[in-house]
Amino acid sequence: MSGPSKSERRGVTLAQLFRTFPDDAAAERYFIRIRWPEGPECPYCGSRETA
Repeated sequence: MSGPSKSERRGVTLAQLFRTFPDDAAAERYFIRIRWPEGPECPYCGSRETA
């Protein structure tokens, strides 16, 4: 499942938002995928090791 694209953001209803992100974990996965398309990494050293 992917989140709304930029062109779809305008006019998204609350019901659509809850279907797209049914829980916090779904929203977190979406934002991680958008922020780090190749996986999370440290902004200072570039390490991909996560805790």
